[in-house]
Amino acid sequence: MEQYSNYSYNIADDKFTKWFFKVLIFITLSVLILFISLKINDSVSISEGEIIAKDPQIDFIAPFDVQIKSILVNEGQRVAQNDTLLVLENLELEDQKAKAAIGINLLAEKIQSISELIQAKSRKLNALQNGQNLSQSEYNLNQNQLDNHLSMTKEQLSLMVGRLESTKEKFEGDSILFHKGMLSRYEYMDAKDAYLSMKEKLAELSNVSRQYAGDKMLSRNNLNKTSHQLQIAKLELEEEIAYLEQNLIDQKSQLSLTKQTYSKLEKELKMQYMIAPKDGQVNFLFNTRQSTNYILKGDMLMSLVPQSMEYYAKVNIPENHLPLIQVGQKAKLKLSAFNQFEFGALNGEVSFVGEGKENESFFALIELVKNERFALKQGYQLKGEIIQDRLPVYKFFFRKIFRNAS
Repeated sequence: MEQYSNYSYNIADDKFTKWFFKVLIFITLSVLILFISLKINDSVSISEGEIIAKDPQIDFIAPFDVQIKSILVNEGQRVAQNDTLLVLENLELEDQKAKAAIGINLLAEKIQSISELIQAKSRKLNALQNGQNLSQSEYNLNQNQLDNHLSMTKEQLSLMVGRLESTKEKFEGDSILFHKGMLSRYEYMDAKDAYLSMKEKLAELSNVSRQYAGDKMLSRNNLNKTSHQLQIAKLELEEEIAYLEQNLIDQKSQLSLTKQTYSKLEKELKMQYMIAPKDGQVNFLFNTRQSTNYILKGDMLMSLVPQSMEYYAKVNIPENHLPLIQVGQKAKLKLSAFNQFEFGALNGEVSFVGEGKENESFFALIELVKNERFALKQGYQLKGEIIQDRLPVYKFFFRKIFRNAS
C-alpha cells in the first residue's frame, strides 16, 4: 500500500512539471511574438510647452493721457467688427489741433501774400529793365542826332573859315586902297562890315558846335546817372525779391511742418475712438467707479477676445534632439489643465522647427487637431512627445541602445 502511494505522487509531480513547461514555453513564445510583431512609438519627449492663440486677445491701451468720455460696452458683451467700444477725450490735443488748423490757414494766406508781392516786384524789376533799355535806345538816338549836327557844323565851319579868309583878304586889300584914296569910304565900310559879319557868324557857329559837343557829353552823363540809379533800384529790388523768396521758402517749410503736426494730431485724435477690429467678446473693461476718470498713457482700457479662436502649440526642444525633429511628424500632447486619464491626449503635427531669439532654446510649432473635448486658452502649459516612427519592440530597443551608446 505504501509503494502504491509513492508511485501516485510521482505521476502527479510529473504532470505538474509538464504543464509548467508548456505554460513557460507559451509565455516565452508569446513574448517573442509580441517582441517581434508589437509596434510602439519611437518619440522625442516634450517636457515644456504652451498653447498659443493664432488670433490672440486684443488689448486696447491708452495712446496718451486722456479722460474717458463714454463707455459703450459692458464686460462679457459680444460686439461686432467696427463697433465703437470706448470714446476718449483729450482737450489739450483738441486745442493743439485747432491751433494747427488756424496756423495752416494763416501760413497759406501769408504765402499767397508773399507770392503776390514777389510777382509785383518782379514786374517792377522788368519795368526798370525795360526803362533802362529805353534810356539806352533814346541815348543812342540822341547821340546819333548830335553826331550828325556836329558833323554838319564842322563842315559849315570849314566852309566859313574859307569864306572868312577870303573876306579878310578883300577887307585888307580894300583897306589899303581906301587909305591910298583909291576906294570910296562906302565900299571900304561895306568890305569891313562883310568881314566882321563873317567873323561873327564863324564865332556863332563855333559856339553851336561847342554846344552840340556839350550836349553830347551831357547826354552821356545823364545816361550814366540814369543807368546808375536804375542799377541801384534793380539791385534793391533783386535783394527784396531774394529776401521774399527765402521768406517764402521758410513759410512753406513751416506750413509743411504744421500740416504734418496737424495730420499727426488728427491721427492721434482718431485713436480716441476704440473700434472693434473683429467680432469678439469684451474680456476686461476699465471701471471708472474703482478709479479716477483720468487715464495715463499706457494704461489698459479694455481687452477683446476674438469670437473665433484658433490655437497652436509651441514646445521647447533640447539641442541634441533637434536633428530628430522634422516637419510633418505627429505629436501627442498632455495639457496640465486637463486630466489626461479623463480627456486623453491632444493630437497635432509639427509645422515648423526653428531657433529662438538670443539666449533662447530651440522650438517647434505644432498644428493642433480640433477636438471638442478641450476648451483651449492662451498660455495653457503642456508636455508630451513628438513621434518619429512606429517600430517593433526589438527594433525600438536596438535603436535606443545604439543611440544612447553614441
